Amino acid sequence: MNEFLHNKLFRSVAASAYVNQLGTSLYNLVFIIYASTLPYKTLAVSLATVVTTIPTVFQMFTGYWADKSKNKIRATLRTRLIQIVLFGMLTYFVQDKQVLTIFIVLLVINLASDLLGEYSNGAELTILKHIVPEEKLNEALSISTAFAQLIMIVGQAAGVALLTLVKYNFSIIAAVNVFTFVISFMLILVKYRGLNEAVPVGTDTTENSEEREVDVGFVKNVKRMIADLRNSNGLLQLIFWFFLVNNILTVTEAVSAIGLLHSPTLWISSYSTTMALFGVTTSVGTIFGSIIRKDPLMKKSFATVTNVLLAFVMIVVVNFVVVKSVIVFFAGMFFIGYVFGKLGPRFSAMLMKNSNPKRMAITAGTVNTLIVIGGPVSQIIFLGIANLVSVQVTWITLAIVIVITVIVVLYSNAKLKTVEN
Repeated sequence: MNEFLHNKLFRSVAASAYVNQLGTSLYNLVFIIYASTLPYKTLAVSLATVVTTIPTVFQMFTGYWADKSKNKIRATLRTRLIQIVLFGMLTYFVQDKQVLTIFIVLLVINLASDLLGEYSNGAELTILKHIVPEEKLNEALSISTAFAQLIMIVGQAAGVALLTLVKYNFSIIAAVNVFTFVISFMLILVKYRGLNEAVPVGTDTTENSEEREVDVGFVKNVKRMIADLRNSNGLLQLIFWFFLVNNILTVTEAVSAIGLLHSPTLWISSYSTTMALFGVTTSVGTIFGSIIRKDPLMKKSFATVTNVLLAFVMIVVVNFVVVKSVIVFFAGMFFIGYVFGKLGPRFSAMLMKNSNPKRMAITAGTVNTLIVIGGPVSQIIFLGIANLVSVQVTWITLAIVIVITVIVVLYSNAKLKTVEN
């Protein structure tokens, strides 16, 4: 929190990102609700759901273009302006609910805005590396994680509440989103001079054309990024660890939804209420884990924190199979969120410190893309087991995967210490 309070440039960039995320979080949920009110609602909701998830899959490409931009500050401002124009158009078109063609236009506008948001996120990674001291990166990213979780909860709740207040006038919601983009734009603009001094134009390029690696094609950039990861002792193992852990958490969330369906003793009032509290509990845990700086986990190694997280996942698994206690379940999910609130920002900080600055955005984008793709694939496998065999067998299979992951973490711990230090 100290970095946010005392570093004016970081505070400006972070606040701009938070306001932008608030608008996106608010509107994406409302857009799906809007789709449900259309005459062709089944098709509309399906398309709206897919469109809101596409940008995260293309983070590798948006990261590449973010790396190519020579002036990251100006690039961020341009994206905000384009988003303002796009949602200004959306405010007008959203009034027509009858024509499918208009809805397709709305989908394209929403998709374009979200892709621009991902591009902007990639540019901001490079900006952060220049305006935040390396030793403060973990603290800065922890605060960002906490705010991101809080904004997701507040944004969606505010979107639904505001929608009810304006009697389902979707044009007003779109106009509110335009306003959030304007504020986000202004927060960067007021610190434009200071940011430009901290992140000079062309920082990530050189005069020698042979050395201007950012200007090469996408495929060559990806190849060089992979070479960077191989040459960076321990970084590839770090990414592999985090990929495994993220998949385990994704599967735990998905299988818990099925497990709760078959375990009424774990319900609080009803299944729907329990599911809502399940998501909120994990998010609140992540927020607390991100903002609480003085606890025993802060001084532990990345491997130790990873295994503590996996231990809490194992507690949830055992609870579903044997104990079946609602208190153990919610306590387990809270501490899973809490420990991940420590692990996620530390992973991002380590990735930023050890990545080639010329390919930082594409590296982060590629990692995020792999994680996004890996999650659904893991869910399909484990939910397939739950449906074809049984939920109990699914939990046992997950327990085996957790044990294997702990062994992998312990085995490769020594190599990872070179990345941590």
